[in-house]
Amino acid sequence: MKIAYLTNCFGTQSHTFMRREIRALRKLGVELSLYGIRKDESGHAADANDLVEETHYLYPVNKSLTLSTNLHYLMSSPIRYLKNLSSAFASPEFSFSRRMKMVAHYFLAAPVARHMESSGITHIHAQFLNVSSSIAMYAAAHAGIPFSVTAHSAGSFKAADTVGLHEKLRKAQFLIMISHYNVDYYDAVSPCRHKSYVVRCGMNLEDFTFHAPSDRAANSDAITHKTRLLGVGRFVAKKGFHYLIEAAAILKHRKVDFELRLVGNGPLDDELRTLANRLHVSDCVKFLGQKSTHEVRAEMTEADIVVVPSVTTNTGDMEGLPVVIMEAMATGTAVVASDHAGIPEIVIPGQTGFLTPERDAESIADAVCELIKNPPVEMLTRARLLIEDNFNIATVARRRQDIFNRHDQVR
Repeated sequence: MKIAYLTNCFGTQSHTFMRREIRALRKLGVELSLYGIRKDESGHAADANDLVEETHYLYPVNKSLTLSTNLHYLMSSPIRYLKNLSSAFASPEFSFSRRMKMVAHYFLAAPVARHMESSGITHIHAQFLNVSSSIAMYAAAHAGIPFSVTAHSAGSFKAADTVGLHEKLRKAQFLIMISHYNVDYYDAVSPCRHKSYVVRCGMNLEDFTFHAPSDRAANSDAITHKTRLLGVGRFVAKKGFHYLIEAAAILKHRKVDFELRLVGNGPLDDELRTLANRLHVSDCVKFLGQKSTHEVRAEMTEADIVVVPSVTTNTGDMEGLPVVIMEAMATGTAVVASDHAGIPEIVIPGQTGFLTPERDAESIADAVCELIKNPPVEMLTRARLLIEDNFNIATVARRRQDIFNRHDQVR
């Protein structure tokens, strides 16, 4: 079995979990070839150089190759080609432009399919239910091989990057979900529970040293220690950082001695900075910009509390199970997170972390104050054990390998 892994770009800073997965599967002997939509021109993570360079990319599009490969598939199997093209036209979308986007993906997938055939690919696996899975679905249709998808986050089928969702869920040979929430969510969109597997994102736990609460206390002055809060992620609506900055204003009003450090960037950067200025918390909210994986881990080790204020956006966009939560729990840093999507499956109130309602800055501030008042010694230990039991990359990779092998045998 030779598998094509397909996503937008394997070098993106936030896709560390994907690179771990690829390397762990290869260590088990799984033969993987990498395909991407386009290179990340903004720069890729330092640990991604080899994977970025070996990836075969769709863009920039070679128009003559796209035309010739479509003609090849039309001439070699006209009934199958036209049937699949008709399916793209008939995709149950709510606008003509979205159906045309699916048709465009069908045409663009032909040269990818041809390259996969020449490379001996027998199965295509896409990461995310976005354009990656569109190309995977249609490349599989052209080449006559199965495809599957890992669904990392839930979200409305009307979201801009989830065209063809019903068709993808229906045609995928199987689906890997990172949470039970995702299984329930997507099964309600199109019945798929029967072919869905819950497999968490894996972590190299040796890269995350657990700092016991006693170690942290020994390294800080209990009288002068300023509580350090940390937020990590893209500055986009679903991350909910607006509410974290509002919580900072509440904490300042309560005269809590703290510093909030935000790692990341994105389209809402200026908006978040403006909010911090307007709420007069610029002195205690630090925007650190984009950081490397190593730098983020260092920030996490120094933090007292990682806050993950995820929200469901007005368009229905949602988080999956943010990797920053698992990393914080593995490190021994307390977590305050929203009761959102799959998060409650690992952030168990009072057991492994604190949950707050979405869009509730007051509750975030309350949770922070409670953690400061009552240091969660046993909770942090339980959180680490949960990560060890469910997110070890070696265990996760073997689980994925078993799923691929099982479906390869029934072809």
